[in-house]
Amino acid sequence: MTTASAPDWKQILAALGPAFAERAATYDGSDGFVAENYAEMRAAKLFSALVPQELGGGGLSYSDVCSLAALVTAAAPRRWRFRCTSI
Repeated sequence: MTTASAPDWKQILAALGPAFAERAATYDGSDGFVAENYAEMRAAKLFSALVPQELGGGGLSYSDVCSLAALVTAAAPRRWRFRCTSI
């Protein structure tokens, strides 16, 4: 049985970030929904990062996901508003 290696989430976001930044002004100007960005994140399986590995997800902790959210925010700061706090 082969074990899939864990995705490098930071590398994935680094690859997506430039396109997010390029589209940010258009979304901000039109107050449009970032559907293309969501589609790209979905295709990269970013929405499963917080899901436990035994359920097919990335198994990241909440704080790890917050770090990833900060990378998304850095790419398009006006459009993306994430707030993560420690519990």
